Amino acid sequence: MSFNDIYIRPKASKENDWVQRMEYILQNASHRPGCILKNRADKPLIASLVQAIFNEHTFLQIYHVKIIQQIVNTLILVVARNIALKLPKNVKENTGEAVLDILHYIQQNIFEQGKLRSETISQTFGISLTYLGRYFKKQTGETLQQYISNYKLRLIETRLLHSDMRINEIANELNFTDESHLHRIFKKYKGLSPSEYRKKYT
Repeated sequence: MSFNDIYIRPKASKENDWVQRMEYILQNASHRPGCILKNRADKPLIASLVQAIFNEHTFLQIYHVKIIQQIVNTLILVVARNIALKLPKNVKENTGEAVLDILHYIQQNIFEQGKLRSETISQTFGISLTYLGRYFKKQTGETLQQYISNYKLRLIETRLLHSDMRINEIANELNFTDESHLHRIFKKYKGLSPSEYRKKYT
């Protein structure tokens, strides 16, 4: 069974803005190693929702398209809740929307070094440079640079454990000066070199 835009991209309206935000969070799920469902109670919930979608698609009863659309929206919310568990420690459900947009912007542009500069982020979101740092730290418990570095480290871990990419390829992808630069940073925070980490945990 395949999903098309009718299920995950409802007509644009203010009520559906949240769905588009959830979709973007889901695009970043591939950055997370292992199962993205961190809440144990959500696993049977997801299974039942998927079964309900399958049933609706099989029997094609009246309103099945609208029902599937609602179930998919629920799936998006449940998965997004689990992904949010990997956001900075201070980010909660009621955290300001602006900082969530900044987090998503960083994730989306993590491979483009120029877009990760504080000056660029400040201009993109219309926040003064001096206020941006204080605001981000207050909302997330991390500085901008700490979050970017930690996010890159998670991407490196994922590639080491779940891909055959060479260390120099990872360094190039994430805009490190060279392989030795990545090696120093990774060992500083993880206590192992990238190759040692890959050998130990795969």
